[in-house]
Amino acid sequence: MDLRRRFLEAAGRNATPTIPSVEPFPFIQHPTDPTKLAFVNEGVRLNERLRNALRRNLCVKRLVRLPTKAVKSALDRRDPLTYPLLEWLIEQQGDDLEKLTPANRLYFSQTSYQFVVKKKNSLREAAFSHLRQMYGSKFYFHGSNLGRCHAISHSELRVMSGTNLQVNGVVHGTGLYFTPSSELASQYAEFADSCMPQPSPNISAKTESNFPRSTGSQLRSLFIAEVISHHTNQRIVNQFNQIEIVVTSEELVMKRIYLIYDEVIRPDDVDSESTLVEQEIRRVLNLYNIL
Repeated sequence: MDLRRRFLEAAGRNATPTIPSVEPFPFIQHPTDPTKLAFVNEGVRLNERLRNALRRNLCVKRLVRLPTKAVKSALDRRDPLTYPLLEWLIEQQGDDLEKLTPANRLYFSQTSYQFVVKKKNSLREAAFSHLRQMYGSKFYFHGSNLGRCHAISHSELRVMSGTNLQVNGVVHGTGLYFTPSSELASQYAEFADSCMPQPSPNISAKTESNFPRSTGSQLRSLFIAEVISHHTNQRIVNQFNQIEIVVTSEELVMKRIYLIYDEVIRPDDVDSESTLVEQEIRRVLNLYNIL
């Protein structure tokens, strides 16, 4: 829940009139006036109000130990819109994420904020498994800033080339961009940061929930995705001799692991196509019966 809240907060911060990052949007009935909505989708002005309802230094782990009435009372004293907003977050059908325990974490990632995407859509998993049997699959990195994760966590990775949600361009054509290099994926995430408004420098490094907060730039997310080795995928060697994989069909991709980094802990440069790294990814996913 802390992670979902952080995704939504980052989406609200990053939204602009041309890039409405808050999707899905929390259309919630106002708690004191049932004829009105708590948040009205009017661009940046609306997202500032949404942020205010979230920026209360809330620790969800502590809140869940309290009776429901006590939680509501505590939150209403801070902001009457926070409790209905948290109710909405709980009811959302986004990715079912489970934080990896220290013993289960990927050894090649220094961040302790590692989350596995647990199986949910059995029909899509079955179709993907069939494609895996036909063509095989590999694991690749995809970089994004945290403001994109709210939308990404509520859907599959989508091709945004040519839309107003496109951030990193289409230098190699339309499609989803992946790479075996965690360093290159991190560079894509940093470029996405440079296109977004920056948070206030006086934000503390940690909240009550002990979730990392970046003081100079936004938190970044690397996704480890399983990609079907289909003949339509393009394997590109860019001008810096780095490999990029362009996938034109969303059906050939499944999110598997989220890795969250701040400006202090950065990704080590690893190659997901190396045998040891691939074996480590498979080890973690097999622990959760995902493959």
